[in-house]
Amino acid sequence: MKRTSLSAGIVAFKYFEGVKKYLFVKRGDGLLAWPSGHQESGETIDKTAIREALEETDFAVELICFLPIKISERENKISVRVVFLAELKERISEGEHEVVWLTPSEILSAFYAGGMFRWPWQLEAYEDTNVQPLKNLQHAISQLEF
Repeated sequence: MKRTSLSAGIVAFKYFEGVKKYLFVKRGDGLLAWPSGHQESGETIDKTAIREALEETDFAVELICFLPIKISERENKISVRVVFLAELKERISEGEHEVVWLTPSEILSAFYAGGMFRWPWQLEAYEDTNVQPLKNLQHAISQLEF
């Protein structure tokens, strides 16, 4: 029987003097990633995304919608990743990780230069237009077959 792992993350942006920039966290290995992490016992997947954003950036967020759910399978493990588009609220204090803001063109340049992103598949999320309202989240997850 395969083990299932659920994780959630956020794609968040902010306008700086009229320029749209996306939030990334610089990990200990120097790579950039969306704030994300694994679901804890008894936690809903949307609460996982909110908690991870707060833990990794110290930004409070409000989830707006979710993007297509990603499922990958390796050996004895199935990984299910839910990425949410989120609106940044206030920053409570300085986060435990360095926060990096990139424009869409900077994201693409860095991606094609290689080696900057921890999970390159996440880059699909920032330009994905197939968003789903939050009210559909539980239904979408219940339809997944493991």
